[in-house]
Amino acid sequence: MNKKMLIMSVLVMSIIMITGCSTFKGIFGKKATAEQKQATKIENVENKINTNTADKLYKISEFSYGVSYSLNKVTNAPTEVVSAKELNDRILTLSGVPNISSINEMKLLVDNMFTNNYKLLIKKDNEIDLLQVENKKLIDQREAEIDKYKKLAKETAITADTTANELSTWTSWWGLGGIVKGAKMFASRIVLVIIILVVIFIVLRFASLSNPFAASIFTIFERIGSWFINAITLLVPKALDKAGAISKIAYNDMSLVLRKIVDNIQNIKQLEAKTGQPITLKELLAELDKSMDKAEKDIIDKIKKDLGY
Repeated sequence: MNKKMLIMSVLVMSIIMITGCSTFKGIFGKKATAEQKQATKIENVENKINTNTADKLYKISEFSYGVSYSLNKVTNAPTEVVSAKELNDRILTLSGVPNISSINEMKLLVDNMFTNNYKLLIKKDNEIDLLQVENKKLIDQREAEIDKYKKLAKETAITADTTANELSTWTSWWGLGGIVKGAKMFASRIVLVIIILVVIFIVLRFASLSNPFAASIFTIFERIGSWFINAITLLVPKALDKAGAISKIAYNDMSLVLRKIVDNIQNIKQLEAKTGQPITLKELLAELDKSMDKAEKDIIDKIKKDLGY
């Protein structure tokens, strides 16, 4: 029995320790996942900003090509135009040459400007405005996400410190601290379960007095109670005697002896009434001796001994 109890205790403590470790892992795992998600959000915004920057650089290449196309229209160009064209060629080299569709669009835009038609230029201005507005929004969004990340990192650091202190209590005393803390946690939860069961027991007990359905459910508690009493009888045989209670087996034995005594007395009385001859105590004792076995006679002897006879 002791060996089984020892094995059970080890299993319970192991479950508690595993549960505790899982809790710590869960805390750090959730925080790490949250930080990773927030970092991913920042990275996504950075990618959008990079795309916006690339789009603006492409617009620069379009306009640089337009400038070059316009300057090439000048015949007998003065030195100022030539130098402007040379500088613009360097800009075009840095920004890259636009694709054929954009080249043709810029040629049309410049040709229209020569005729005072600025519709395509206005369209390009709107595209530039959209890029600028988008860039401002993305920068603000990036700053907001960075602030969230900083806040989350601060909360994670605080949680880590708190959890580290909590973990130190589990690992104190060469690991015995964890066993003690786990045992307390287990005991508190068991107490909570017992309180809940007691409340249910009281409700069902009073309800069973008037409600057949509640009475049928209450039999579950009666069955559990019987198991508990049987366990006490098995583990501590003399506990019922010390408590002034009696076991079912002892009750049945005593009841059987009493029944035989009453039955024999009634039979003697009937025989006495039938024959009209008085029956002596000796004859009564003889009849009782015939009807009882050794175990029942031992019970009588014990009672006599307890009474001092």
